[in-house]
Amino acid sequence: MKEAKSDLNQALDVREAVWDQLTEKEEEHIAGSWKNASVQKITLRESMGQIRDKTFIGEEVYLVDYPSEDSPSLGGVGVYADIKSYRIIGFGYRD
Repeated sequence: MKEAKSDLNQALDVREAVWDQLTEKEEEHIAGSWKNASVQKITLRESMGQIRDKTFIGEEVYLVDYPSEDSPSLGGVGVYADIKSYRIIGFGYRD
């Protein structure tokens, strides 16, 4: 029987899986690589960004936050991903 992955391993996997789905244009705004991202589970709300897949509104999703060297007021690049498939479902607003 295969051991269940720890939360840390899952977090590492989702950061890389989401990174692999970004376009070059989106990656231009990110400082470093996928290894520099942080991950948290959040409940997705429509007001939280540009949501591609509205079926996830009100559901628990990953927020993968990549650091950015753009203007500090913009903050990092936040990407919302499905907890099961790691598929990108939207992007957080940047001020």
